[in-house]
Amino acid sequence: PWLGAHGNGNVLVSWLGTPGGIKKSTDFGANWLPTISLGSLNHGTTISIGNTGLVHVAHNTRETTVTYRKSTDYGMTFKAARDLGSQGQPCRSPCSPRSHPIIGGDTDPTGKVVAVTWASRQQHPDAEMDDDVWVMVSYDAGETFSEPIRVNDNMNPSRQFQPWAAVDRYGAVHVVWTDLRDNGTNSTYYARMTDIKKGFEPNVKVNDGAGQPASFLGDYKGIDVLGRDVVVTWQD
Repeated sequence: PWLGAHGNGNVLVSWLGTPGGIKKSTDFGANWLPTISLGSLNHGTTISIGNTGLVHVAHNTRETTVTYRKSTDYGMTFKAARDLGSQGQPCRSPCSPRSHPIIGGDTDPTGKVVAVTWASRQQHPDAEMDDDVWVMVSYDAGETFSEPIRVNDNMNPSRQFQPWAAVDRYGAVHVVWTDLRDNGTNSTYYARMTDIKKGFEPNVKVNDGAGQPASFLGDYKGIDVLGRDVVVTWQD
């Protein structure tokens, strides 16, 4: 399940299944409106809410396609699902730790700047043919999205996966992920993009020390931004 909320009492929760769905509350979760079906979902969604009523929901379809849905009334209704493009193929097996085809994302407070992120082996000029971190960005409230932008800047063949994203009030995109570029150790890296024409700034290693990753690391990172403060979480 995944949760999104706005301070005016609007709460949205989504879940997996055949079909998966999303429900809305207008009174801080005390009562819930009827379920809106999202179709068959075997991995989680991302839910981000702007203060103008815009809601952005992204997920993968058939583990191959990045899919997006939008609401303009805080999730009372949603427009038809729209495929943004190929997701590529994450390395689930025999890779250890695995990378699941989970979509992350966020929006700025207005709901106009939207970021969608995932990790996969992608047919792309910048791809390494192993797990890389990708981001699509919209600057018009989800009407159009950029082509996939590679986030990780490593020069050695190595896997990058488990990305999560946040968008700050200035429209900058922040991403954190698991990175095996340092001799295969369980490192956490971060990058920021303030200008899509320039792409992401040089990657920054977050953790001070790391050992070999466990065969199971879970599936998620975490990141949030408020003003100049950036907080990230990871497993070790």
